[in-house]
Amino acid sequence: MSVSCESCTSPRVTRISITMTEGDVVDFTSCHRCEHKTYATGGRPLPLERVMSMAGRKK
Repeated sequence: MSVSCESCTSPRVTRISITMTEGDVVDFTSCHRCEHKTYATGGRPLPLERVMSMAGRKK
């Protein structure tokens, strides 16, 4: 699967999948060229605020 930057279309990106506290998987993509960063789950974009709330520990 070829991945490219959503902002500048560069193929020079790093993508990692992160399993969050409650088991949701979030894909983080960072562009080496323009430094654009995105978060997504199930192909749907997520705002950083949502990712941060998903990363919090439940008590």
